[in-house]
Amino acid sequence: LAGLLLGLRVGEVSGLKWEDIDFEAGIVRIRRQVQRHGGSLQVEAPKSRAGSTDLPLPVALERLLREHPNDCEWLFPNSLGKPWEPTAIYRE
Repeated sequence: LAGLLLGLRVGEVSGLKWEDIDFEAGIVRIRRQVQRHGGSLQVEAPKSRAGSTDLPLPVALERLLREHPNDCEWLFPNSLGKPWEPTAIYRE
């Protein structure tokens, strides 16, 4: 849902951390993405300078996030507390 509401790529959704959500300012900071390179997951900066951006936090997403568990640094962690692999999000 976050990807749809914000227009994010799957790797950018995987790279979201709680520190990227600013409820006070009403923004989501896009600062990293998760990609698979050479058989391992890599957390890296977006490919272009335009990829690092601040987006308005939609009210519907804010409501969902405020109800979402906040017990991990990643916004949407897998069962091991790590970021989701982008292809796994597609499968889900």
